[in-house]
Amino acid sequence: MQIPYPLSPTAGTIAPDKIVGRMEEIAQLKKMLVSQSVMLDEIRRMGKTLFLQKFAYLSVQNNEPNKAIYFIFQGTQDINSLTDVLSNELRSKEKHGWLKVQMNRCHCLYHTLLSGAKAGLKYNDIEFSFALPEFKTEWNRAFRACIEDLADRQTDKHETITLIFDELPMMLWQWISNGKAQDAMALLDLLRAIHYDLKDSSRIRFVFCGSIGMAVVLAKLRRDCQYTGEAFNFTQNFPLPPMTDSDAQFLCECLYLSGFQCDNETNKLACFRKITETCNRLPYFINGVFGIIQIQHNGLVSGETIENAIYALLTDTGSASDVFNQLNERLTIYYPADHAETMHNCLNVLANTQLLLSETELAQKLTADDDQIKAALETLWRDELLTRTFDKNENRLYAFKYSLIKRWWKLNKA
Repeated sequence: MQIPYPLSPTAGTIAPDKIVGRMEEIAQLKKMLVSQSVMLDEIRRMGKTLFLQKFAYLSVQNNEPNKAIYFIFQGTQDINSLTDVLSNELRSKEKHGWLKVQMNRCHCLYHTLLSGAKAGLKYNDIEFSFALPEFKTEWNRAFRACIEDLADRQTDKHETITLIFDELPMMLWQWISNGKAQDAMALLDLLRAIHYDLKDSSRIRFVFCGSIGMAVVLAKLRRDCQYTGEAFNFTQNFPLPPMTDSDAQFLCECLYLSGFQCDNETNKLACFRKITETCNRLPYFINGVFGIIQIQHNGLVSGETIENAIYALLTDTGSASDVFNQLNERLTIYYPADHAETMHNCLNVLANTQLLLSETELAQKLTADDDQIKAALETLWRDELLTRTFDKNENRLYAFKYSLIKRWWKLNKA
């Protein structure tokens, strides 16, 4: 049985060995990666990044046959810099001794395209970079060489490497917004081609992760650029659920040890239950509640301070407000105006009812036509904002997926 350890409330990063729970989800992801690559789409602040960082950390720490390397792509400005992100991280892992990659293809390509003093650079030299102008037209060869060298790495046993590409959809969206849609489409096609070429070796897997959803990116490319590629038909979707009840309780125990107090043990456990249930077992918001109690209530945990903290979380203008607001703004940013308006209206209606509503019932309360409503509801369901179930007549029924988000929407938007 794991012993709780002090953990300060935070909205930021946590050391991989301190990330709480998620062992059930890690086991499930490992099973999926035995035979296929994975797509993980979830809205922001649901715990994706910490989950994947813990998965990668444990795969190396435990010397597992499927090791993972985590890459963050948000902010990567262009297609040439992308290969540098890969190669720099691989060099970093090599220094820790567990990753042995000769990078022969990269060496050969680098020396072929450069001349003079640059051609004599070694792979480990800090000046080594695929972002040089000479590689502008050869980025695809450089990127492919990096992945194929990794597939050819030397190991004592058959070993699979999982490459985690976090915020790949956000990076692609930024490229498209900056007039680089052709580069985005070329990268998507290259990823699919690399997967196809390496599938027989079974030595490379991918986890593609993003908070805006790859479907959003592909829809824009199809709408604006007539893109017809099926870039990720080799992946299986992996839905990341909220924390398990035991993990969420354990997180509360760890946070509590960083200077909190309660009048007795029975009340403490009841308070933990109230926090985890109200926050839908989402770690970001559990941290948020403890953080507010720490600052505004001197660390005193009680039913009253929890209610006050949750209300502050839902109504203040700080970082939590930004997290909630992005759920509203993403509809306007990533979707056509008429589609976004219908989605907003559907959420407004659902926020003001305790019932599951069918498409027919929603249509009676909205001015949009049936097809618009159906399309809006399907998008909200695929974006993980709504749940979808069926009644005995197989009518589709919708509701907010998370009661905390529903409450915020009702207070601030509906």
